[in-house]
Amino acid sequence: MKHWKRMFSGVCCVWVACALGPLRAQSGVDVGSAISATVGQSLQVVGDRVTKPHVVYSISLSANQLFSAQFSRVPPWTNQGLEVVARMTVYAPGIQSVLVYNAPVASTDVGDFGGTSVLNYQVAVSGQYYLDFQFFSSGVTVRADTTVPSSTSVQGTGGDIGSASAVASNQSLQVLGDRLTKPHVVYSVALSANQLFTVQLTRLGPWVSQGYETVMRLHLYAPGIQSVQVYNQDVSNASVGDYATTALLNYQVAVGGTYYLDFEFFNPGISVRAAMSIPLVQTVQPSGTDVGSATAIAGGQSFKVIADSVTRPHAVYSIALTANQLLSVQFTRLGPWVAQGYDTVARLYLYPPGTPSIRVYNAPLATAEVGDYSATSILNYRAAAAGQYYLDFQAFDPGILMRADVNGGSSGPVLSAIQHAASSVATALAPGLNIVLYGSNLGPDILQTYNVGSSGRLDTNVAETRVLFDGVAAPIIYTSKPQVSVMVPYAVAGKNTTQVQVEYKGVASPASQFGVTATVPGIYTASQTGSGQGAILNQNFSVNSTSNPEAAGNYIAIYGTGEGQTTPAGVDGAFNPNQLPLPRPNQPVTVSIGGIQVPASSVTYAGGAPGLLAGIIQINAQIPASLVTGSYPVVFTVGGVPSQGNVTVAVRGH
Repeated sequence: MKHWKRMFSGVCCVWVACALGPLRAQSGVDVGSAISATVGQSLQVVGDRVTKPHVVYSISLSANQLFSAQFSRVPPWTNQGLEVVARMTVYAPGIQSVLVYNAPVASTDVGDFGGTSVLNYQVAVSGQYYLDFQFFSSGVTVRADTTVPSSTSVQGTGGDIGSASAVASNQSLQVLGDRLTKPHVVYSVALSANQLFTVQLTRLGPWVSQGYETVMRLHLYAPGIQSVQVYNQDVSNASVGDYATTALLNYQVAVGGTYYLDFEFFNPGISVRAAMSIPLVQTVQPSGTDVGSATAIAGGQSFKVIADSVTRPHAVYSIALTANQLLSVQFTRLGPWVAQGYDTVARLYLYPPGTPSIRVYNAPLATAEVGDYSATSILNYRAAAAGQYYLDFQAFDPGILMRADVNGGSSGPVLSAIQHAASSVATALAPGLNIVLYGSNLGPDILQTYNVGSSGRLDTNVAETRVLFDGVAAPIIYTSKPQVSVMVPYAVAGKNTTQVQVEYKGVASPASQFGVTATVPGIYTASQTGSGQGAILNQNFSVNSTSNPEAAGNYIAIYGTGEGQTTPAGVDGAFNPNQLPLPRPNQPVTVSIGGIQVPASSVTYAGGAPGLLAGIIQINAQIPASLVTGSYPVVFTVGGVPSQGNVTVAVRGH
């Protein structure tokens, strides 16, 4: 390792993991071949009841974490009337196979009618859990967005109106109850007239499913009631059970005052979480009653809809979509209402361009519905072709008030931050630097990775995304809706500032000014967090780690970015050759390991990493022979500017 050469396949693995970022996950078909996933990751999964009925991931969870996954069917699809087309199941550590029966700790379904559901699980024991996506139909695509919501403590309160504890309308509570010892848990909340009050109610696990549709119900009572121990008509309610683990209570406040939340428990030992909020007040959006009079709306818009089964059964809107665009509409019934036992009181239909009228039958592209029991649903559709689509809100009961939160349509990209891809901190820019841009609507919903063009360089346009620096397009590593990774063009060399814009589907974000400097060195890390074990190869080309340390006195190869302009001059998106001469930084490079400066004669190479992108630097340096076994900080400087100080290399002493 005392020269520039190294094993390309080894460093390629390191760099892809540390620089390229999250790729669309591929998975096994059982526990033994499960692919590791992490909390916070979004997975797109394709399966088929015949050729691939199970798709399995493993995920590490800690005791007492609340694990949550929003499970969505990805459109388009042909409605065949199937209630369940895919199921996501969480299994506890230690199972041997998903192909034999195991008791799940949590599960949730999607189908032709319910396109989105939420799985929640309060982790009992730390360990490696398994996510099994099971498919009951052909050619089904689903998406799972995994999170661990912030924990909330159990909020003490009384069991009736007189002993109710006051809570705020934007508070999150964890509530414990029992049908024998504590059947009612009651809180009071002050609400103002015309506010929309909403509570997301979630059952917390683990539990053994006994087939109960309802194990706990949340009632909202109006001011002035005397006791929850006698019958009172509630103004709104929501329930959870063994199958439906999340529900939403909504109430449009009629009269200001002190309202009461009564958590009523029908089973022993039930734990729930209630996240309360007051969404922004929305105005009623005027609408047409058919395609010819449809009111145009845009993506990012939220509004109220009024329809009536007798006087105005249809409220129709139009929205422009581009090909492959994902339209999502959260459809919510607003209270108050008197439950009459109807499963469906209103339905939302999406119709394609060219629909002549909603007064005659047309096959909808997607639907969602609300009723007396289910107050919220989500319509999702990925547009097959560009055009003007139609949203038809149809009421089957008198005086239905609804809310629509529309995502999709014409909203453009917004750039909010830039981070160094190696150190994961906010950064000035340098020629050739690998960066990650964060914001909203920056790219496609599903992450798309780089393309290599006919010139042999990375493309500057991937999935209709471009990133411009003073109008110069950067080579793209990956693009997605919340983040994009690129290599800064070498054209910024010599400048003090540059104007950055992200362009998606021809719409550009407002220009943002960022500072430019000659060098901003950083070392890639195994964790992709900018700290801990560095992206480093040992002298025998194996990956350095605490379980595979390098001997003191031997050489290591360190991988980073931010070295700035080179000689020969860097070429945007080009791959470094696998032979000399290779680009060398214009500024001098030094290395320290364990706080000991490595002599210049022991830094035998510092330049472009062979076979990797221009802007990725490899540094070969000798570990000081005096170091004993342990992990030591490693830092390199370019032009006197140091890399981050919290990266380590594992050393084995003599």
